[in-house]
Amino acid sequence: TTTAYSSAATLTVTRTTLGTPVAPTGSATSGSATSINVSLTGVANATSYTARIYLASDTSNILRTITSFTSGSAITGLTANTAYVVSITAIGDGISYADSSASAFSSSITTNAAAATPTVSAPTSASKNVGQTHRFSSSATVGDAGALTYQWQVSSNGTDWSDISGATAVDYTTATLVIGDNGKQYRMAATNSKNGTTTTAYSSAATLTVTRTTLGTPVAPT
Repeated sequence: TTTAYSSAATLTVTRTTLGTPVAPTGSATSGSATSINVSLTGVANATSYTARIYLASDTSNILRTITSFTSGSAITGLTANTAYVVSITAIGDGISYADSSASAFSSSITTNAAAATPTVSAPTSASKNVGQTHRFSSSATVGDAGALTYQWQVSSNGTDWSDISGATAVDYTTATLVIGDNGKQYRMAATNSKNGTTTTAYSSAATLTVTRTTLGTPVAPT
């Protein structure tokens, strides 16, 4: 007997590469300056999706990679009023299906603006007698206003400030003054709230001088 063998044949088994997702779409998240919402179109046989976020001005550096990304989810922790693009990769099961190529970038998605800082006018210092009151007045302006709120504050040393209860308008009238109010300083804080962010600015301080009424000079006694 005699035996002969053929040359060997190698069998190459590969996973099927998933189809490439279409470019995702996105929009700024309502009420937020730091989030965008991104939606994607599903790929057959994908087990999950990975989103990669880039600055629209620099697509060479990945800012963040989010695994198990769900269509319509918000991407948070971004910078206000900034443009981003996103790509999506379909993830296979590692057995029959291999990951897809990354999709094309989404169109540019810009986050909403944050609250701008108000400009607060200075109240005027005043001199009053004991037993009187004084009305301080200020105002706040901001180019891109959200919801402006006001709070008057008082300080005895110009460093440590306390909110005055109920003093939440642009004007504030003091309670009846006593000599202990002499030298106190007053300022108004204006807070702008917009798209989930807040910023506060303070007026300069106004000093209140409180004096006692000087009694009339007696006539010369006889």
